Amino acid sequence: MLFRVKEEKGEDLKKEVGRVFSDLGEKPVIERAQLLGSAKAKGIRAVRVKLRNRIAALSVVKKAPLLKGSTDFIAPDRTPEERVKQRELVEEVARRRAHNGDDFHRRHYIRNGEVVSVDRPWDQLHKDGLERPK
Repeated sequence: MLFRVKEEKGEDLKKEVGRVFSDLGEKPVIERAQLLGSAKAKGIRAVRVKLRNRIAALSVVKKAPLLKGSTDFIAPDRTPEERVKQRELVEEVARRRAHNGDDFHRRHYIRNGEVVSVDRPWDQLHKDGLERPK
């Protein structure tokens, strides 16, 4: 699934999706690109993309964080049950981050369907401009 792709009248959707993938350094064969939902005034809808093989799809999803700062967003197409589970995991990460407050020595993220909390290495704290506690 590709989100926040601007919808232009008369524009080839596969070319626009290909542009986003080329920004990631990927050039997979796009079998189908389909707009989802009804057209809105803003002209921004989700796009379901079907690639030729699963390896290409996994490679694109793996590189999705490289789009930070871009208007585009990539996520795997999930079933309704998977969406509920993912939403719960995201809320759990948010709760843990809020609960820790000033404890910037812990990092919380989602890995393999579970929330993981790890201590940040000191050199990462140094990169972030934070001081090592005494």
